[in-house]
Amino acid sequence: YFVGDGYDLPEIEKYTRQLGLSGCVYFTGKIIDREKLKTYFGRSDLFLFPSTYDTSGLVVKEAAACDTPSLLVRGSCAAEGVTDGQNGFLCEETPEDFARVLLAAVADRKKLGEVGIGASREVYLSWEDAIDRAYRRYVEVVEAWPYPLPYRKRTD
Repeated sequence: YFVGDGYDLPEIEKYTRQLGLSGCVYFTGKIIDREKLKTYFGRSDLFLFPSTYDTSGLVVKEAAACDTPSLLVRGSCAAEGVTDGQNGFLCEETPEDFARVLLAAVADRKKLGEVGIGASREVYLSWEDAIDRAYRRYVEVVEAWPYPLPYRKRTD
């Protein structure tokens, strides 16, 4: 399944047809219904995210929440917090290495499941934990700020 849309989607669909993969690749378009998206992640063995320019994507954490590990490019922002073979899979930024890691990951179903559980435990971040982490970081920044703050402290 190819979930999402974007500027390159028509080109990707055309390339899929040229490769004769039209019967194997299904383009869903953009999905904003959280339950429907959760269904796709839950049915997937592996989330493929070969981007090197996207930030640490929420989609990687959404996949992890459904015990679905991701295949990411080593050193990319999206790969932050991912340990190869433990809570996700990492490859070099080449089509050949992406294919190599993909084939190895799906060949070992037991390992794939274990890595999915690792993703759920180590990559997924609940909203509560994300807010707590952000709050603590803001407090650190404010406390370390070397200049007077541009606001008045609350007195109540």
